[in-house]
Amino acid sequence: MKLFMSICISVLLLLSMSEAGVVSKVWMGGKKVYIWVAKSVSREALKSYQKEVKKEIARFTRQKDEFVKDIRAKQKNQRSKKKRERDKKSTISIASWNLHNISINSDQEKIDYLNKYIRNLYYIQFTDIIFFQEIRDNKEKNLFEENKLKTAGYLKFVSKPLGENRHKERYVTLVHAKLLAKLRKIGIKAPVPKPIQLRSYNQFKRPPQGIILGNDLILLNVHFGHYGNSKDSKRERISEARALKNQVNTLMRRYKTKHIIIAGDFNLNQMELRNIFKPMKNKKFNISTVYNTTVKNNYDHVVTTLPISSDIVSWIATSINKDLQISDHKPIRVNLKIKGKNLKRK
Repeated sequence: MKLFMSICISVLLLLSMSEAGVVSKVWMGGKKVYIWVAKSVSREALKSYQKEVKKEIARFTRQKDEFVKDIRAKQKNQRSKKKRERDKKSTISIASWNLHNISINSDQEKIDYLNKYIRNLYYIQFTDIIFFQEIRDNKEKNLFEENKLKTAGYLKFVSKPLGENRHKERYVTLVHAKLLAKLRKIGIKAPVPKPIQLRSYNQFKRPPQGIILGNDLILLNVHFGHYGNSKDSKRERISEARALKNQVNTLMRRYKTKHIIIAGDFNLNQMELRNIFKPMKNKKFNISTVYNTTVKNNYDHVVTTLPISSDIVSWIATSINKDLQISDHKPIRVNLKIKGKNLKRK
């Protein structure tokens, strides 16, 4: 509109210079434009005028392109936001991390770093469930119950110290309060998390931590021991994984649940777990994480009967500096698809 007005004013000015004139053909912006030019206007003045008009057209074109680009970017952001909202309603977002012997006596810089990570999972990633392993607090006081690690917004489940001899560890599982509302919306009645126990603990050197949500979904936090790289150590881990599978079947029959989520440090790679958690009648196990979560191995996984929609290893810094290591594992983040008809009991 501004361009049109400037052209009209220019033409009127030219007409006002002389009653007599001619129609001149001018090419501007690749288009043929006819303007009235007074006879008294020199050729130099006409060329100068044409340059000014071309500049105005170019400026207007740039503004139009920027405006269109901005509109398209806003539309894309709106579509992405709607998709994220749909995904949040139809997925369970999970994170799992072996914290490598963190305790209430750990360096404050390390604790501050983990607090920042948890805030990111809560406020930015909207993570529904967080599984932590290898918290080395053997006494009554522990890192989470003393509120050194802030978990506001999550329901917190801290296991007792587990393990053989002096090497005892705690599991910590955090369940987002909004997950419960999400499950209610798809028809899960009273999905209040409650601790549960496996029938047999003596099959494990460090028994898994169990939680059930409304008799419809079971959560297990696991950490199989890594007792060196010998063949005997590998056999022990495989034996624990087979015992876990049997316990899973027992748990699901006992509580009549359709689905289970097992997350943690298995100290076994994905292929080894696939050979153990083979499909069964009316039950298929999906196993996450192909990429390495330690320097050389992919030991951290989510094993679940729910479909996996995304699966990443978080490439965050696992060391603050050369003298302060956060963990020898990288955290994993996995999204699972959920639908009311898939989760609800018949």
